[in-house]
Amino acid sequence: MFASKLRRGSKDTTSAPSSSSSSKKEASSKSKKDEEKPVLEGPLLHMSFANGGKGVQWLARHVQIYPSARVVIRAAKGDKKPVASETLTGDHFVADAAGFTNGWQISDFESVLYFASATAAEKTYWMHVVGPGGA
Repeated sequence: MFASKLRRGSKDTTSAPSSSSSSKKEASSKSKKDEEKPVLEGPLLHMSFANGGKGVQWLARHVQIYPSARVVIRAAKGDKKPVASETLTGDHFVADAAGFTNGWQISDFESVLYFASATAAEKTYWMHVVGPGGA
């Protein structure tokens, strides 16, 4: 899983302890710069509930996956304010979304993010990056 890989102490999430304040500033500055650059981003359909949860709608969204295992969903590329955001944990998994063409999901059984890709190849790519052993 994308998030659990990062939490296992990869070079992306850990740094050697340092007593110098300049090293701390560099590490802080680097992590902010790294966080600003998504590992993967692009257009996907995102499913949201309508009519008080009785119906669903698929809306075109710009989705970004960050090194911190954060998924950010924006209405359009370049929008400052996200429509939704979730940080993935070791409890999240990636799976097909049965019944939806090129649909897939990220879930931890408490919350579910449903997406649909334009093609089967794109779906496989996104699932691979977000899923076990991804980015």
